[in-house]
Amino acid sequence: MLVLGPQTSQSLAPLTRGRGSVVFIQAQIPGLSPILIRATTEPAKLLREIDADMPIETFWIGWIPNDAARELASALAEQHKAARIRGDWFTPTAELLAYV
Repeated sequence: MLVLGPQTSQSLAPLTRGRGSVVFIQAQIPGLSPILIRATTEPAKLLREIDADMPIETFWIGWIPNDAARELASALAEQHKAARIRGDWFTPTAELLAYV
C-alpha cells in the first residue's frame, strides 16, 4: 500500500494522466476511514477534487493502471459489496486493505 497526499500525488500526475486506472482513496475519519474505489483517467485530479470536497484529509493509498479500469472497479465493488457503505465508499476490511 502507498499513502500519498494531494501534493505528492500531483508529482505523479504526468505518469498517470490519460491512462485508465483504478484508484483507492482513503478518508481519515476516526473510527471509520472509508476507502473509495473508482475508475479514472486522471487519478491526481480525482484526489484533488475529493480532498477539496471533504472536511477531513484524504490519501491516495493504491493505484492499478488498467485499460479496463471501469470493469475492474465494478468487479472490485462486487467482490467487496458486503463492505459497501454508500456509492463507491467501502469499510476498510482486512480483505480490502490486503488487496490494496
